Amino acid sequence: MTILPRSNQLKRLLAAFAFGCAILGLSGCSKQSETDASAVQTSSGKSKENTAATTQITTAEKMLKAGEMDKAAAQLMQVQALTPNFSPKEAANYRQTMQDVYTAALEAAQKGDPKAQAALQMLRASAPR
Repeated sequence: MTILPRSNQLKRLLAAFAFGCAILGLSGCSKQSETDASAVQTSSGKSKENTAATTQITTAEKMLKAGEMDKAAAQLMQVQALTPNFSPKEAANYRQTMQDVYTAALEAAQKGDPKAQAALQMLRASAPR
């Protein structure tokens, strides 16, 4: 290795430093746009998720009205498992529907309905501890 005059070493060092700064600057800009794009995808994904949760809760309500408490309980358990974050409106709707299913299942189980007993078992198994 030959020793370069001091001015050439300084020029190469400055050139390497400028190149490094340019790479960091350009990569920083692309990271920001990727973050913005992922934020847009996340917000649109949440709205689709929330719409699906609302639809499933409505389906559970219809099942309850049809007297299918076990299917309604299973539907609500599925909603809870597949939806990590409810909107405040969905959370209130979910809790109310869950309470309605539980109350109806208790009343029917006292009369000996096997579907109601199955629904109670599912609801008790999925209850937070």
